[in-house]
Amino acid sequence: WRMPPGLRPAPLRALAGPGSGGPPGRAGESRRPRGGRGAPAPTDRILLRRRVNSVPPSATSTPPLEKARAKRMSPEARRRQIMESAAELMVSTGNSGCTLEQVAQAAGISKPLIYKYFPRREDLIEEMLSRELAELNGRGLDSIDTEVPFEKIVRSTVARSLRYYHDRGPILRLLSTDPAITTLKRKPNRTSWSSAFQFLVRRSVEHYGVPESVAVITSIMILNAPIYSMASLRRRDVDIDEAIEVWSEFIIGGWRALEARFGDPDAR
Repeated sequence: WRMPPGLRPAPLRALAGPGSGGPPGRAGESRRPRGGRGAPAPTDRILLRRRVNSVPPSATSTPPLEKARAKRMSPEARRRQIMESAAELMVSTGNSGCTLEQVAQAAGISKPLIYKYFPRREDLIEEMLSRELAELNGRGLDSIDTEVPFEKIVRSTVARSLRYYHDRGPILRLLSTDPAITTLKRKPNRTSWSSAFQFLVRRSVEHYGVPESVAVITSIMILNAPIYSMASLRRRDVDIDEAIEVWSEFIIGGWRALEARFGDPDAR
């Protein structure tokens, strides 16, 4: 048998089946691609690689996160913010022994920034205490007209001091007992306390006619009781307005009772 003129034999690649690229096989059959069942043929892998390489990096990569920056503040506002953050941290932990790094984290600022304002932890503690004492002194006898009636002075002073101890008492206790506080820093507070003490002794002797020894005892107890009792009042959720009213009446009523017991009518 001879092939008719004009016909040519089919190429061997066509006999091997579509997309095989391998040796010839039976007609209509495709050779299994290398790489296991379901693996793409070599030509498919090349096309896939080209598609992946053609995708722009912005479509496949996650943009880098920008580091949050501290809000810009004036130097004075930044100092206040650092001290308030430190106070909140100390009260929440019940301990004043936090580091500057912990305060910086609580304030949301960098470590170099906090060291710019407070190079040492002692600097931060001392300035915080000075601020608290200045606030307390501003609510005491120095801010009241001493020419008004004595009992009105007592009520006003009690209200101011108890509100301060209610709001700021926990941080004042922590700062006052911190080892970083030096004797030099405690001196202004003692001076202010001594001034208030002398005023109470003098005015109670003049107003109620009690002996100076009685005035000394009562004045010491009046000045020291709030700071040591406020923590217990807070734990029992005592209303601050009620506490102010009760303590004011207790002081005034006590002095009146002492006047009846020890008073010298001629000394008034």
